[in-house]
Amino acid sequence: MLSEIQRNCRRAAIIREGRIIASGSVEELSRTNAKRVHVHGKFDTSALTGVKDLSVTGDSLNFLYSGDINVLLKELSTRPILDLSISEPDLEEIFMHYYLEGGKAK
Repeated sequence: MLSEIQRNCRRAAIIREGRIIASGSVEELSRTNAKRVHVHGKFDTSALTGVKDLSVTGDSLNFLYSGDINVLLKELSTRPILDLSISEPDLEEIFMHYYLEGGKAK
C-alpha cells in the first residue's frame, strides 16, 4: 500500500524487473515536475503539451500536467473557470510513472 509507505517510511525504492530504478527519501521520490490539476469549468487541454491521465466528468477535468506551469495558468486565465486545484501527485501516481512508463533510473 503506497499510502502506508508515504505515511510511515522515510526511504523507499522502486524495483522493476529485479532492478532498482529509483530510490531515495519518500520526499525525494515524491518531487516531480508533474502536478495534479483539477479544473471545474469549461477548459480544453488540446493547446497544452504535457497532459497525461486526463479524465473528464461533466464540466470537471482532472489530469497530470508536466508542462510549463506559466503556459497552463495563461490558458486557464482565458477560460470561464469556476474552481481550480493544483497539487503534488501522490506516491502511487509517481510509482506508476516509474513502473509503467519506464521512468529514468536513479
